[in-house]
Amino acid sequence: LELSPNDEEAQLAFSRALRAQGRLDDAAVVLERLVAQNPRNGEALTLQGQVFLSQGKLLEADDNFRNAANLYEGDVALFYGWGKTLG
Repeated sequence: LELSPNDEEAQLAFSRALRAQGRLDDAAVVLERLVAQNPRNGEALTLQGQVFLSQGKLLEADDNFRNAANLYEGDVALFYGWGKTLG
């Protein structure tokens, strides 16, 4: 990330790794920067929604999943996570 701070794929991979390690706050920081850089990145919005969901921030997660669904076809993670915010 230091060499290519605008590399969205690298930021997504790093965020996924942080989330997998349970470092949700760190993942949230990286994702916040990524979404600010490109608010139309559906994958980043989905991952940010998953982090919000893990943090118990259901309203924020719902907003992210809704926005992501409007931007790209999504995947299982998007619709599964979004469904969890509705229950």
